[in-house]
Amino acid sequence: MKHLLGKDKGEDHDFWMSYTDLMSGFLVIFIIAAIVYYIQNKRILDAFDGRSPQEVTSILTEIEAKGPMANINQDFKDVFNKVDGIEIMPDSVGSIRFYPSDGSDEMFESNSAVMQYNLQSRIGAIGKKFVSRAIELKKEGKNILEIRIEGHTDTDGTFLPNMTLSSSRAFAVYKYIHDSCGLNNEEKKFVEDYMISVGYSYAKTVKDEFGEENKDKSRRIELKIITK
Repeated sequence: MKHLLGKDKGEDHDFWMSYTDLMSGFLVIFIIAAIVYYIQNKRILDAFDGRSPQEVTSILTEIEAKGPMANINQDFKDVFNKVDGIEIMPDSVGSIRFYPSDGSDEMFESNSAVMQYNLQSRIGAIGKKFVSRAIELKKEGKNILEIRIEGHTDTDGTFLPNMTLSSSRAFAVYKYIHDSCGLNNEEKKFVEDYMISVGYSYAKTVKDEFGEENKDKSRRIELKIITK
C-alpha cells in the first residue's frame, strides 16, 4: 500500500492506492493497445495465415521490391542520358540536380523566375520522358508518392525574398513541364496528382570539399523522387 495524501499534511481526506490496482490499470492499457495493434495489422496477419515460411518470405520479398526506388541511375538512365548540366545524386538521396551549364550561363533571369533558354531546353529534353517513365514505374509497383521540384538559391540577399524567388522558380519549372513538354492527358494528370513545387531559399546550399558554399551549384533546381 502506498500513502499518497494524509491528514498529517492538512488534507481533509486520506487517499490510498494499492500497487495491485496500479498494475491492473497498466494491464488494461496494454490489452487495449494490443487489440488496436491487432486490428490495424489483421490484413497482414490474414495474408500470412496458413502459409509456409517459404511463401511468407516470397511475400515479404515482393513487398520490399515494391518499396523505395531501388536504383535511380538504372530506372531513369535513358531519361537523363547525355543531358548537360544535370547531376544524378546517389540513390539514397534520390534527386536529380540542374545547375547552370557553366558558371556564367544562368538558368533564370536575374532576381526573376523567367526561365532562360538553356534551362528550357534541358527541361524540354527530359520533361515528357521523365513523367512517362515515372508513370511506368508506378504501374510496375514502385511506390512513388511524390515528385518534388525544389528551387534553391545561394546566400546572396536575405532569406525571405530568396524564399519567394526559389518558390517562384520551382513553380515555373512545374508549369513548363505541365504546359510545354507535350504531355498527353494521362501525363498531365500524373503531374497534377504527384508533382509539386517547393522553394527552400538558401537553407540547403551546396558545399565544396572545404565546406565553403559553391554559389554556382547552390543556384539550382532539383527533381526529388519521394518513395514509400
